[in-house]
Amino acid sequence: MYKNCLKKLLLAGAVAAFSVSQCFAWTIKITTGGMTYEGAPLGNEVVYRSKGKIIGSSRVLGNEIEYRDGKGLIVGSVRKIGNEWSFRDGRGKIIGSAVKLGNVLTYKNGGGTVIGTSVLSGSNTEYRNNSNLPIGKADTDTMPLRPIPLEKALSASTSSLTLVEGLDLTMAAAKAGLRAGDIIIGYEGVKQTTLDQADPDPKVMQLSSASLIRKYENKADVALVFYRPAPDEKNTARGKVYKTGPLPAGKRGFRYRTFASYGSFTAAGSAEYVAQIRKLYEAGNFEVPPISLPDENSAQKDPRTVSGATQEFREEMVNGKAEIGWFWIDNSSRKLLNAQQVDKRAH
Repeated sequence: MYKNCLKKLLLAGAVAAFSVSQCFAWTIKITTGGMTYEGAPLGNEVVYRSKGKIIGSSRVLGNEIEYRDGKGLIVGSVRKIGNEWSFRDGRGKIIGSAVKLGNVLTYKNGGGTVIGTSVLSGSNTEYRNNSNLPIGKADTDTMPLRPIPLEKALSASTSSLTLVEGLDLTMAAAKAGLRAGDIIIGYEGVKQTTLDQADPDPKVMQLSSASLIRKYENKADVALVFYRPAPDEKNTARGKVYKTGPLPAGKRGFRYRTFASYGSFTAAGSAEYVAQIRKLYEAGNFEVPPISLPDENSAQKDPRTVSGATQEFREEMVNGKAEIGWFWIDNSSRKLLNAQQVDKRAH
């Protein structure tokens, strides 16, 4: 019985569903996106629970596994193609993948960014995030798949967004129309956007955004598409989607950072906010915003000398608001120095 079940598991790709309760009474437990869930075989399904409540299930149907939420609604599936498992959402859109190499299974999101791994550890499976930190385990060496479609569905109520945290007002990005507080969407004419990669975990989202932005950093005459919130906007998209003028290759002079909540949106309202921005984006017809840059003499420079730092005329997000002035930037890390750091280095 044991050998026959094990053979079936191997043929099925050792995925997290396949009447494995007949062979093993394993349990998987993972913490991700601010939620902890457990999954265990029950009959011909794998049932997932969080805080004792059933949040979903998975079942093998033909050559794929179907995932349902706690209400029984289909939220996605996974199918093995060659050496890769392809995850799809309830609409059939690819949202991730998993590839096994040796004793490591590597997970990626829909944009191809690594979001975690699972590794054999003796008779157990250990799950790690994109920073290689442990997020859970399964008490079996069959490496059950994380239920990525279910995880995405459960985290759909929150989405991180990538903002322009600050920019040099004398460089290309500002001259092309970008300003601090703008929400980055992607590049004109490029199908992939940050809206497609929205993730509740800011660290995961930051990697996805960085991958997209850097991909076209060395290409000339590309236009960055972004959303600019209306003044005092909160969770309701009253702003407009714009594009920059043509950007040159190389450094463009702006910093970006991903937030779970910031300025124009809260975590609780972020998913709906993203949906509204997406609707504006899908309408197309982007314009370059009016460009009116302040003069460098409009703000006073710090007369001090600060070790290892350069003073730049910038617009920076400070406590959720855009501020224009001369800011000290660390020469090595290119990070903004706060008042305490400046005072410590000043002479």
